[in-house]
Amino acid sequence: QNTIATTVSPHTFPLAQDCEGPLGTPRTQVATMMLLKSFAGPVRGISCLCAPVSRSYHSRRQARRIAFVGKKADAMRGNVFTPEAASPEPLVFQATHVPAFTLPNGWTPPPESPPDLPFFIQRTGTGKCLPVYSSYKNANTRVITVLRQVDGDVKMLQQELAKVCGVPVAQKPGRLEVKGHHVNAVREWLVGLGF
Repeated sequence: QNTIATTVSPHTFPLAQDCEGPLGTPRTQVATMMLLKSFAGPVRGISCLCAPVSRSYHSRRQARRIAFVGKKADAMRGNVFTPEAASPEPLVFQATHVPAFTLPNGWTPPPESPPDLPFFIQRTGTGKCLPVYSSYKNANTRVITVLRQVDGDVKMLQQELAKVCGVPVAQKPGRLEVKGHHVNAVREWLVGLGF
């Protein structure tokens, strides 16, 4: 494994002094300096000499890898600074309906009367299921949750769905799309609304 010898002036590079957080560890400091040096060349305010023992040059890819490994190690140690999460806005329409029963696959019987809400979700014709699906794209590396058969005030449903899933919701023709796998959460919320 390569060891890196670093000469840093503490007056021009304050990260080398007493730092806390993700940039406080020596490995991440070196990786950050290497990344700055490889991308921008000599940077004003930073005087560093990064010279590995066995080789004299780090490519951009190697610098990125070292920086990523340092961040990953810091995250595993719990040293990553995360800003305080803003308190989520409360839902305008709370899930209060309790179905008579739920099958293991998540199916619930449709309610006798539709809920009095500004939006409406029509169940499918054959199985009377909620039209919440997961779509896999980019060679199964990207998952999208799709809600179809939406009617009424779609903007209000889009805002509420964003609060339920915690990510932005995209409105497409005839459907709403959410990044990530949120099928169970969306289905439980819709059942709780009475759909």
